[in-house]
Amino acid sequence: MNSISNYLNKFFQIKPPEDYYKRKIIDFLNKSLDINLKENEINVNFGVVWIKIQNNLLKNEIFLRKQEILNELSKRTEFVIKDIRF
Repeated sequence: MNSISNYLNKFFQIKPPEDYYKRKIIDFLNKSLDINLKENEINVNFGVVWIKIQNNLLKNEIFLRKQEILNELSKRTEFVIKDIRF
């Protein structure tokens, strides 16, 4: 027989889905870089944020501020963001 505490521990370990983190990342990038990313332009896989944009100027801006963005994202989300790629 399982105790109720074992059953309830399952709920404490549930993490929000990646879409939640995706929206938080998009909101942060839109505010900090003054851009307008949409949900279909970003993917999050295994701690890597993939951004699908064609604007080279924006890619350079994100690349130059990558460490600052990663540090700020780690403070704002519980999800570990390891890298930003294009």
